[in-house]
This record gives sequence, structure tokens and C-alpha cells, in this order.
Amino acid sequence: MSFDNANNINDNRTDECCSSDAHLNTRCRSCPSKATCLKIARQNRFEGAMEMAGAMAHELNQILQQVMGYSDLISYEAEKLSGLIVQKQDSYPLDSDQINEISLSKTETEALETLDSMMNVSGKLCHAADEMGKFAWKIASVQDYRTREYLPGKHIFDLDFSGERKNLEFNSADFSDHEMNKRNQL
Repeated sequence: MSFDNANNINDNRTDECCSSDAHLNTRCRSCPSKATCLKIARQNRFEGAMEMAGAMAHELNQILQQVMGYSDLISYEAEKLSGLIVQKQDSYPLDSDQINEISLSKTETEALETLDSMMNVSGKLCHAADEMGKFAWKIASVQDYRTREYLPGKHIFDLDFSGERKNLEFNSADFSDHEMNKRNQL
């Protein structure tokens, strides 16, 4: 950045008013027309939105990786404990039909039911994380700048419109085969 003769900050792109709504009734000294000023302001807002979208998608993906990792760990530990409970049987590992046929104590049966519930919850967590991944993909795929009314007088970035210009969709091929296989097993 440099200072021009009027001691205003100049970042070699536009005057300060091009990055705010202050210019709507006037135009910048550096813009040849009001339309140019509006175009520059819109581009500046879009660039800011793109930078924010990229940062949000990155942060969401970091958290999603943790959620999915912990969920997989819960499933793994629940399966391992389930195996330990029924290990006294000769036909380990057992499928769910065989588990119902063996004689277990009430405590062992309750433990197996709890572990089954834990694996079910883990699967739901993976599904929710997958849905969040689709949302993060939408954020990362923003192609245009458009807002929509959220509450009276409040506008938010319209992710549905902004990502549809190139018909970008969440594609499971963008994830590793290992992650998709784990999800498909749930």
C-alpha cells in the first residue's frame, strides 16, 4: 500500500469506497463511471466471499476428519469388545444370528446390546459427517456471488445458487476408496 497526495491509503486497485456500499450514490475518483465502480465493488465482495468460503471449507474438513476418525474408533472398539464377550464360543467371530443362538448371561447380553447401539450411533455420526462434507463441498465450490434474504433486513450468501453455475456436486470419487468403503459398510 502507498499513500497518495491526499494522504489516503491507495492499494493500487480502487479507492476505499469501492469496497463498501458508500459509493452507491456517487462514484470513486479513480473509476470512470458509476457502473465501473459498482462492478469493482461487486468483484471485491466476491473475492472476499471466495476467501471466506475457502477458509470455512478447510476448517470444516479438518473437523470432519476428526469426527469420522473418532467415530471409526468407536466402531472398532465396540466390535472388539463384542468379540471379547462372545469369544468364549468356538465359532468366533459370530454374526448377529449366531449371537442370538448362543447362551449368554444377562450382563453379557446387555453389554452386546449397548455395543450394538454404540456402533449404530457411530454409523449415524459418519452419515452426519458425510452430510457436513457435502455442505463443505458446496462452500468450496462457490462460483458466483449472490445473497438471499435470511431474516427481514438480513441477507446471507446463497450457497445453492452460487455453486450451481457449473453444476458442481459432491462426488464420492473425491474421497479415498478407504473412506467410502467404511461409509458403505454402515
